[in-house]
Amino acid sequence: MRKQRQVSWEEVTQSAQRLFDRCGPEPRLWGIPRGGTYVSAVLAGLGARIAPTPQDADLAVDDIIDSGRTAARIKAEFGLETLALYDRASGTFDEWLVFPWEAGKLELDARDTITRLIQQLGDDPNRPGLRKTPERVVNGWRQRFSGYRHARNGAAALHLLEDATEEPGGNADIDIIRGIEFHSTCERHIQPFHGALDIAWRRRDGGARRGSISASTMARLVNAHARRLTTQEQLTAQVARAIAGSGRAHAVLVRSTASHLCADGECQTGVESIREALHSPPGTAGGIETQLREALTERR
Repeated sequence: MRKQRQVSWEEVTQSAQRLFDRCGPEPRLWGIPRGGTYVSAVLAGLGARIAPTPQDADLAVDDIIDSGRTAARIKAEFGLETLALYDRASGTFDEWLVFPWEAGKLELDARDTITRLIQQLGDDPNRPGLRKTPERVVNGWRQRFSGYRHARNGAAALHLLEDATEEPGGNADIDIIRGIEFHSTCERHIQPFHGALDIAWRRRDGGARRGSISASTMARLVNAHARRLTTQEQLTAQVARAIAGSGRAHAVLVRSTASHLCADGECQTGVESIREALHSPPGTAGGIETQLREALTERR
C-alpha cells in the first residue's frame, strides 16, 4: 500500500492559514463533508466566513484533492471551485495523508467499502460466511498490492538491482532468465492476471567482467512492479526500464506471457497474451534486438 504519513494539527493549522491567505475573509466557504467540515472549522477560527449550505457559498473547501472526482462533482452540482489543504496534482507529496480526524479509521473505512460492495452485489454481509470477508479482503490487499511500498517512479526497483550481489557472469555477454512468475491486478477492471517474464540482456561491460544479476533479484524486481494496479504492457515496459536504468545492462529485452481473468476487447478471459519491451542505445535497436530475441528463443 502507499506509505502513510500522519498530518498533525499544527500542520493543519499552517496549511489552513495559507489557504485563508489565498481566499481572504470575504468569500463564503462551505466545507465538503467530512474532511472539509474540519477544515472550515479551522478557517472560521482564522476569521473566514462559513456558509451553512453549498447554495450559500462562493467556494468549497476540503482536506485534500486526491483523484479530483469530488471537486469535479461539487463543480457540476453546485458550480463551486474547491480549495484544499493539500492537492495531489501539485506533485509535492506522494504519501497517503492521514489527518487527525481520520486516525485509526482508514482500515475501518476500507472494510466498510467492502461491506457496501457486498450489499450492492445483493448479498447479506451479516450472514456467517461473509461476516469476516471485509477484514480478510483488506488483509489480502496488503500482500497483493505490496508493490506500492516501493517508489512509484521505479527508484526502489533500481535500488534492488544496485544492492544486489553480483554472480559470476560466465563467458557469454548475454544473460537470460526465464519463467519469472508474477501475479498482478489489471488497473482497468481490478481483476487478476498472472504469467511469467523472460528476460535477456547484454551486460554493459561485456563478457564476464561485470557479473550477472541473480534470478532472485530479478524476481524481487518483477514483484515490486507486479504487485500494483497495472497492465501487462506497463509491467513489461517497467521491468525493462528498470534493468536498463540500473547501469548493469547495455540492452534488455523483456517478454511477458499472461492469462487474464478480465474480459473486454483487449483482454480475453483464459487466452494467453504476449507483450515485449526493448531498451537499447539509440541507433542500435535492430541488431541488438535480433541477438536478444534469438537468445531467448534458442537457449533453453
